[in-house]
Amino acid sequence: MTLASYRRLVWRHLPIMIVGILAGYIVGLNKSAVRQTLSFNRIFNRTPQQTAIDADINKYEPNGVKPVKAALVALVRNSDLFGLRSTIRQIEDRFNARHNYPYIFVNDVEFTEEFKRGVRDLTQAHVHFGTLDEESWKVPEWINRERYEHVKSTAQYPHGEKDSYRKMCRFQSGYLHRHPLLADLDFYWRIEPDVEYYCDMNYDPFVFMQQNGLKYGWNVAMPEFMATIPTLWNTTVQFITEHPELLAPDSLWSWLLDEHGNYNGCHFWSNFEIVDLSFYRSPEYQT
Repeated sequence: MTLASYRRLVWRHLPIMIVGILAGYIVGLNKSAVRQTLSFNRIFNRTPQQTAIDADINKYEPNGVKPVKAALVALVRNSDLFGLRSTIRQIEDRFNARHNYPYIFVNDVEFTEEFKRGVRDLTQAHVHFGTLDEESWKVPEWINRERYEHVKSTAQYPHGEKDSYRKMCRFQSGYLHRHPLLADLDFYWRIEPDVEYYCDMNYDPFVFMQQNGLKYGWNVAMPEFMATIPTLWNTTVQFITEHPELLAPDSLWSWLLDEHGNYNGCHFWSNFEIVDLSFYRSPEYQT
């Protein structure tokens, strides 16, 4: 084909080419308009189900109003940072990155900036830090100090000689739920440094417990090392004798007894617990 013939061919088909290009451009604009229309329809003409899904997602944003007033709480020291970071990483991966419940950390001394930064770097959730007052942490003045020191010095069980361990047990059982940072909470989840979480949690345990009227969630119930509680059972029996009205008709009292009617040592290992705080705040517990 000569150059002259090629030019004649191009000129002959040029109008068709121009029409095709314009048509493609117009169709493209229409598709864009359709996409924009669909996008606006999704926003302004949502079904109730879609709206509910969006609301469910939004409430778990860091600043969202959670379905349950709850937090993940730990009594820790500045020296626990490394182990606590390991725990938080796993909780975030398994559960809280999707739910953003706040964290609350309390200590008998002020937290360092290194500790605060090391914790906050791992989560989008709000993080709160607090200290303990003297009443909740110091050794009470009314105890028999001479006997206390003797029991510590002769203890034949792990941590028995440590003031800090005894203070921790007393605080967790009697004062944690009274701390000001927990005042507005309905539930709390106790976390500890160096804890492994092996499974994804694809539901909200706080919502599950609230909806089903569950007061206490636990992981392990096992026989106690009886040397650590030589006076606990006798004290408990005396308390029940003095306050029989506090023992529920359907209580688990018999579950705690062996075939001889003695305490079998069964107890909840409270290093992991999720608790409806109304239980700890109840007159029965506070008595």
